Amino acid sequence: MLLLRQLAVTIRRSLQHPLAGLTILVACGGGGGGPSGPEPAVTSVAITPATPTIVVGQNLVLTANVAVVGGASAAVTWTSSDPSIVGVSISGSITGVTPGTANVTATSVFAPTVSATVPVTVNPAPPAVVSVAVTPVSPSVVVGDRVQLSATVNAVSGASTAVSWSSSNTAIATVSPAGEVTAIAAGSATITATSVFDATKSGSTTVTVNPAPAVQSVTITTPPAALIAGTTAQLTVAVQVVGGASTAVTWGSSDAGIATVSPAGLVTAVAAGNATITATSVADPTKQGTAAIRIDATPLVTGVTVGPSTLSLTVGATGQLTATVTVGNNASQQVTWSTGNAAVATVDQTGKVTGIAGGVANIRATAQADATKFAESVVTVTAQSFPVTAQVAATLAATFDPATVDIAVGGTVTWQFQSLTHNVTFASTTGVPNHIGNSTNASVSRTFNTAGTFSYICTLHGGMNGSVVVH
Repeated sequence: MLLLRQLAVTIRRSLQHPLAGLTILVACGGGGGGPSGPEPAVTSVAITPATPTIVVGQNLVLTANVAVVGGASAAVTWTSSDPSIVGVSISGSITGVTPGTANVTATSVFAPTVSATVPVTVNPAPPAVVSVAVTPVSPSVVVGDRVQLSATVNAVSGASTAVSWSSSNTAIATVSPAGEVTAIAAGSATITATSVFDATKSGSTTVTVNPAPAVQSVTITTPPAALIAGTTAQLTVAVQVVGGASTAVTWGSSDAGIATVSPAGLVTAVAAGNATITATSVADPTKQGTAAIRIDATPLVTGVTVGPSTLSLTVGATGQLTATVTVGNNASQQVTWSTGNAAVATVDQTGKVTGIAGGVANIRATAQADATKFAESVVTVTAQSFPVTAQVAATLAATFDPATVDIAVGGTVTWQFQSLTHNVTFASTTGVPNHIGNSTNASVSRTFNTAGTFSYICTLHGGMNGSVVVH
C-alpha cells in the first residue's frame, strides 16, 4: 500500500511539470530496503472562529489550524468569495467592507491542497457621531452686530447631525437655535454646538465682541486764559473714542469779530472781548469741547520775580540769576537785565552776574511787555585779599616756579635765580616794571603798582614763561 501511495505522488508531481516525461516503475516484492517514514502531506485545515461576525469597518484575524505529517508545510493562502463584502489579507485578517455574507477560505500551500471555508457575516456599523466643528473660528464683531455660525458634524451609519447651540456668557453674546450670534456687550463668549445624538460630542468657537464705534468725549487741552489782540495761539484737542471711531474735529468761534480759528485749531485774536472756541467731533456732532478765551487790547503782566533774591560773589567770580514773569494773557515773558552799579557787578542778558569790585549792586529784571513790572536781586561783591610779596624760582630745569603768582597792587615779586643763567623779559603792558637781565645765583625783585596781568619769558630758554597777576 505504501508503495502505491509513493507511486501516485510521483505520477502527480510528474504531471504537474509540463516538460516532464512519465516513467512508471513498479517494484514488487520486499526488495532490500527497510521501512521508511510517512510521506509529507497536509491532512486537514480548520479555521477559527468557525462563524465570524463583524461590522462594517471592523477587523478580525482568522486562524488556520493546519495538520501536517512528514514535515509538510503548514502555510496557507487566504481568499474571499466576495471582496466587496469581506476583504482578507495574506495573514488572515478580515475587514468588513459592506453589510452581507461572504465565504473566506484557507487553502494549504503544500500539495495535494486541502481547504477550509467559513462564512463571514458583516453587519452595518452602529450609528455614531465622530466629531463636531464650529466655523468661523474666533470671529470678531462689534456690539449690535450678528454673525452666523455653522456646525459640521462628522457622523456615521445615519447618526443625526443635528446640534443644539449655547453661549457661555449671554450678557456678552447670545446664540439662536440656528447658530446666529448676536453681540450684546464688549467682551468674549464661547459659543458651543453640541450633538443632539451624542451629547459627549461638541465643538466651540470664541466670539470677541468689540465696542461699537463711538466718541466718548472732546476736550480742548491747555487753552490760554487770554490773548492779546493781533496775536495767535495754537489749540490742541483730545478726542476719546472706542471701536475705532474717527478722532477728527471741526473748529468754530462764537464771535469771529473777537477771535477766529483755523481748521487746524490756530486761534487769531482780532479785538478785545470774549469768544468761545468749539471743537466738534466729526463722527458724533453731539460731542464737543469748548474753550472760553478773553482777548485783551494790551499785554497784561501781573508780576516779576528774581531768584535768588540775594547773591554774594568775590571779585572776578560769577553767579546766575533767573527771572519769572507772570502774565494774564499771552504777553511776552521775556525780561531785560540791568545793573545798578556796573563798577561793582555786571550782568548779561542771560542773567549771569560778574563781580567787578567790592561793594553792593542791585541787579534788575524788567518785563519786556510792561516796563513798570520788575524785580531785583541784591548782589554783594567782596574784594579778594592778595599778598604783597611773592617768590618765583628760575630753576635749573628751565622753568619759572610757580608759573603764575597773584599779588596786590604795590606788591613785590622776587625772582631767585639758581646756578643756571636766566632773565625775565616782560611783554609790553601799561605799568610794566623794568626787565631783569641775565642773572645767575642772585635774587632780583620788581614792584607792581598797576593792576593787570604781566606776562614774561626767559629769552635764553624757549618755552620758559610766567605771569604776574596784580589785583
